[in-house]
Amino acid sequence: MAKNKKTFFEIIHNATKKHWIWYTIIIFLPTLWFSYIIPVWGEYGLIDSQKKYTNTAIVISIIICVLSFMITVLNNWYASKSEFGELENLRGHVEYLQQVTDSVDAICDEKYVQLRKIIQQVCIGQEVNPKIISNPNNQLKKILEQIVVCLIKFMEKPDEPYAYKDFYVHLAYNFPEENTEWKWLDGTIERGMSLSVLMAGNSTFNYVRNSKKNLLF
Repeated sequence: MAKNKKTFFEIIHNATKKHWIWYTIIIFLPTLWFSYIIPVWGEYGLIDSQKKYTNTAIVISIIICVLSFMITVLNNWYASKSEFGELENLRGHVEYLQQVTDSVDAICDEKYVQLRKIIQQVCIGQEVNPKIISNPNNQLKKILEQIVVCLIKFMEKPDEPYAYKDFYVHLAYNFPEENTEWKWLDGTIERGMSLSVLMAGNSTFNYVRNSKKNLLF
């Protein structure tokens, strides 16, 4: 039933957009009727000898007023609901993209701080010129941290807030050209999920890893 009501209101709203000339005429019709048609053409069955509206004029006036009022109310009601929903979606999209941008900045800042630290150590003789300037481990931890922040922003609703502790984003890796051993990212903990559980035959991760399919996990 609700779906049918929404469809009906949507049809009215779309019709007013598509046939905007007729919509404008309907909205303007009461003004035209009372200010011009009745005063000028009232003698043709709309006003009697006592300058009162005839039954015909009363019926037509009611029809015009009700028609104009109903179409205006229905159109404005649906427009307020749909436009508010679209505005909320756009606002959420902008906020999410802003969070992604902030997260990228945070990751870049981590790399920048590490770069300055290494350069300073090299300049004062505490470090030789390294082949890898950045600290991949710290960068990966920062990326995982910002993934959680973006996930919170993406999932949250006005009536359903989330906190950092509600999500767990982790990284397990191995170097297949060296060995088959899997490890957690350095400096992180399992938090209830061991590598043996992660690599179990019926785990989702293990299925994606061994299926050889083009999957996003």
